[in-house]
Amino acid sequence: MERTQWEPYLEGMERPDLMACISEPNADPKGEEEPVKAAIWEAIDELARFSQILVIERIGVFVRMEAIWTEKHQTRYQPLQLYMDEKSIGDHTRLWKQILMFFART
Repeated sequence: MERTQWEPYLEGMERPDLMACISEPNADPKGEEEPVKAAIWEAIDELARFSQILVIERIGVFVRMEAIWTEKHQTRYQPLQLYMDEKSIGDHTRLWKQILMFFART
């Protein structure tokens, strides 16, 4: 929070209000429809699925070897593995969806 300097912006907001900002669209008990936010939520899932298919089908092993490096002079011997099932894709994209919902609602 200190690094992003969000503290002044979030000051005074209660935890339930913040949690409502990042919740999945159309999943609230009030039943309010949020078609634009639901489209954003679904678009992130579609982007993750498309990216995985693209990497599996079109990106070679040498690019995946480069992608796994975390330091400049590091040598890795296994390429980046991107073989996730549908549930894993949803779990891994949840944080990004919540960040976008926060910005969309605030």
